[in-house]
Amino acid sequence: ANLYGITEGLVMVSGPGAPAAARHATNGCIVRADDEVRVLKVGTEEPAAPGEMGELAFRGASSLLGYYNAPQQTRETLTSDGFVRTSDLVRAHLHEGLTYYSFEGRLKDNINRMIVTLAAALVLVGALIALRSVQPERPVVQQS
Repeated sequence: ANLYGITEGLVMVSGPGAPAAARHATNGCIVRADDEVRVLKVGTEEPAAPGEMGELAFRGASSLLGYYNAPQQTRETLTSDGFVRTSDLVRAHLHEGLTYYSFEGRLKDNINRMIVTLAAALVLVGALIALRSVQPERPVVQQS
């Protein structure tokens, strides 16, 4: 079985009873009947063509409605009709009448720690700079 989940309120599963093609090639389909999923053309609110890769967006009873005290982040995350943009790139696949989604990549990679969001690339650059400044210890050679 495969699983996709996001803190902002969506879970998708392809369980043992799903068609083999869905189990082996996707991350799942929605599990709640009141969840709505769209695949959007990147940077727009337009739906992607069937089978085209695009940004996963969703809304439902347990979806994020906005970020506390962060109107700019809320505007960037929600579409005009309340769908949550995930920054995950997916494709939709129809198997036996159900739509399953395959994870294809990310629009951005962030590391969230408490109230700080860091771009993963910046963390990597910082780590490389820190490593570069570390000098390996030289063995002490005692002369007799």
